[in-house]
Amino acid sequence: ATRGDDSGREGILLLEDAANKGDIAAMKILARFHAAGIDGEVSATKSTDWTRLAAEQGDAEAMFQYAIALDLGFGVASDPQSAKTWHKKALQNGYVE
Repeated sequence: ATRGDDSGREGILLLEDAANKGDIAAMKILARFHAAGIDGEVSATKSTDWTRLAAEQGDAEAMFQYAIALDLGFGVASDPQSAKTWHKKALQNGYVE
């Protein structure tokens, strides 16, 4: 997916397919790709959307990353209260900084 040619786009599509079927690892990879602009442009909104979906599936690291996005307003409106809730969920689910 990191190639700039047609195989790179195919890789992104495969990741999206896996993520849409509930694959948390694919969601987290897509979040990082969108944050870095690997698919062609940086999209904080797409990155945070994938992170939120992984967090909602119970991934502790994604919970922590989503909390940071809420703290910073990365791809979402800043929401310190929700961020605090997600930080707490991440810790309760075993995330260690």
